[in-house]
Parts: sequence; C-alpha cells; structure tokens
Amino acid sequence: MATVIAVVGLKGGTSKSTTTIGLAEAAAAAGHAALVVDLDPQGSALGWAEEAAEAGTPLASTVIALPVKELRRIDSLGCDVAVLDTPPAGPRIIDAAIAAADQVVVPVAPTVLDVSRLWPVLDVADELGVPATVVLTRVRKGTRSVAEAIEAITEGGGRIAATQMPLREAWAQAHGGPLPAEMIAAHTALLTELLKGTP
Repeated sequence: MATVIAVVGLKGGTSKSTTTIGLAEAAAAAGHAALVVDLDPQGSALGWAEEAAEAGTPLASTVIALPVKELRRIDSLGCDVAVLDTPPAGPRIIDAAIAAADQVVVPVAPTVLDVSRLWPVLDVADELGVPATVVLTRVRKGTRSVAEAIEAITEGGGRIAATQMPLREAWAQAHGGPLPAEMIAAHTALLTELLKGTP
C-alpha cells in the first residue's frame, strides 16, 4: 500500500512544486517506487518532468496528471510513495488531496502573509484526521523572520518539521532539470521525518 503525501498551500510561490519534486526524487534515491501526481491545472510538476526528459536528464520519479476522482487508484499504479502536487486555489481538489493522503505537507515561507494562509489547510487536515506538517522554505537561518514564523506557527498549534529548506539560487534554477545534491539531501531528511509519522 502506497504512502501518500499531499503537498498543499493556499498561496502561490511557496515552493509547493519544488517540495513535491524534492520529496519524490528523495524517495526514488532511497529506493522507493516514487510517483508524483500533478493535480494543479497549471501542471508545474508535469512540466518539470517533461523539460527534464527533453534535456536528457529525466527525473527518477514518475510524474503523471490525474483527475481527483481517480486518486483512489494510486495503490494500483505500482508506487510505494506518492506525492500529490496541488493548486493554490480550488477547494475541491485540495480537500480531495488531503482526504486521500496519509500526511499533509504545507510549505511556508517565513513571511506574515504566508503564515496567515496556512491555517485553513491545517483546519481541513485536522477535520479529516490527517497529520499535517509545516515545512519552512526559502529560509535564511538566524533571521528574525524565521524566528517569528516559528513562534507564530507553534503558538497556533502547528507542527513544524525540523528540516528547513534554505534559500538557494541553485534550487530556484533547478526547475526542468536534475536536483542538486544538497536539495536531495534536505528532502531526504524531510521525507524521513514524514515516514516516521505515518502509521
């Protein structure tokens, strides 16, 4: 039975697709049959995979688009880790992804606006009984913005991953190609945290 991780956020530009691909590639590097299901009509994850294949550096994970009504088929698709990439809007898609997941990951940059948009996601996950983990992205370690984001999320009852995703130019330029080794390592650490919390 596949472990399903939904990557969800209600704001664009929070590194949802980067986190999705990072987790799937980390899973593949660890020997898992890893699948990305692109539920975002913009097709960012699918476009990433297509560009990488055209450049001769295909991703190690498989990336497909799937209608939400087909999410129940994930266990028949031959994967043991599936990562769902969701749009920033579209409650029907987001709610279906959370309902299908064993874990929800909410990428959040350490800004007041980003933090303010995570609570509805955590509420839906809580209502559906799905564990949710906030992962801080675009992090500059030691900055006040990071400390304030951690404080706000913790005070609000959110669970924060120990693994943080740093702000890196190489990561921003990775779209459509292979992931830098440091990026794989960081997402491997995050994946390990998530799998430990999956029943």
